[in-house]
Amino acid sequence: MSINAVSGMRFLIFLLVFGWGIGPVHSDPLGDVQDRLVHRHGGADREYYLYEPEGLTSGAPLVIALHGLGGRAERLRYGTHLNALADQHGFAVAYPQGAEVRPTTSYWNAAPEPVGSDDVGFLTSLVSVLEHRRGYDPAQTYVVGISNGGVMAYDMACRAPMVFEAIAVIAGTMSGADWQHCDPSRATPVLHVHGTEDELIPWEGETHWLGPGDATPAIPEVVQFWAARNGADTVQVDRDLPGAVRFRYGSTRQDDLVWFLQMDGFGHDLPNLTNAGFRAVDVAWEFFRLRP
Repeated sequence: MSINAVSGMRFLIFLLVFGWGIGPVHSDPLGDVQDRLVHRHGGADREYYLYEPEGLTSGAPLVIALHGLGGRAERLRYGTHLNALADQHGFAVAYPQGAEVRPTTSYWNAAPEPVGSDDVGFLTSLVSVLEHRRGYDPAQTYVVGISNGGVMAYDMACRAPMVFEAIAVIAGTMSGADWQHCDPSRATPVLHVHGTEDELIPWEGETHWLGPGDATPAIPEVVQFWAARNGADTVQVDRDLPGAVRFRYGSTRQDDLVWFLQMDGFGHDLPNLTNAGFRAVDVAWEFFRLRP
């Protein structure tokens, strides 16, 4: 994903929405989980935060949270309510930092560009280290991606489908490259949350900076792709959330293979109690816990 191709206004909105962060760096992945940690991958130090509730036991679930373009992992951990959910339900949360393309700009190389960072490799390696050294359950490892982080979550489902048991994409989409070539070795359950008035990742799709060359698809097409890939042949429509329509795709063998939250009139933002009347991350955890 080329930062130079992002218009100034779009870039500014991303920075305002997904924020900055500073803090000390620690190189030991088994250090104090409240500090910034470092994972070495591809000859580079990649930063992340790790939150573990007090008394977390071996075999606990792990949620990876991916920020948007220009975002900071430190800021994300305070702005999503995921830590409170972790305390309530007993799981760990890791907040990796996207690669820096200049001192004040970060992103996930989800298109991918060959000259960019190997983020599939980084996330795969980080998850493996955390699972083995901290004892998290690989069968309960999930990812929540916001905006560009959601594009990265789809990229992982396409190119490294064994890493995450399910993904949640909030205000994201599939890159043009993934839309053309995605053929994973196994299907991944998907939750997708999207506003119909998203000005940065449009509901109807667009030819723009998210993928090299060809257009990204309309959001309902993305959902239908994953519903078909998961073998869904039934759909249930619920209106149990304020301002959202929940489509639940399943099959005769398994329910809840794909959830789609259509938010009429909602823009490019993370739904929370203030702007939407519900938290998207709460729905994500609800979706994750339905895995058999």
